[in-house]
Amino acid sequence: MKDEETGLRRKFTLKIENLDFADDAAFISSTQRHVQLKTNRLVENATRKCLRVNVHNCKVMHMNARNNGAITVDGQVLEDAENFTYLGATVCKHGKGEEDIRARMGTARRTFVKFNGVLAV
Repeated sequence: MKDEETGLRRKFTLKIENLDFADDAAFISSTQRHVQLKTNRLVENATRKCLRVNVHNCKVMHMNARNNGAITVDGQVLEDAENFTYLGATVCKHGKGEEDIRARMGTARRTFVKFNGVLAV
């Protein structure tokens, strides 16, 4: 798989393979097969370090996919998510941002109400 390109082309010379932050990772691929290969590689590397992948904390999201085949870890199927939060942003299966905007507006509204007495003149 070393010579095989498995990410998404962002520009002619740039391919995005994954997004990593602390203990979160989001694998990005244009095919279901590539996501499974990346997942297998993660499991192999984790096993070498005496770690294991918690299947109950892993989710898969198919966006604009023709092949919605299951992604597995050690024979267990990963949950297919409709949306998830990554670094504070809500990513949705349909690819639009309305849910993220609504969530951020709700957070701002709650914060404003909490500080309303402080901000009143």
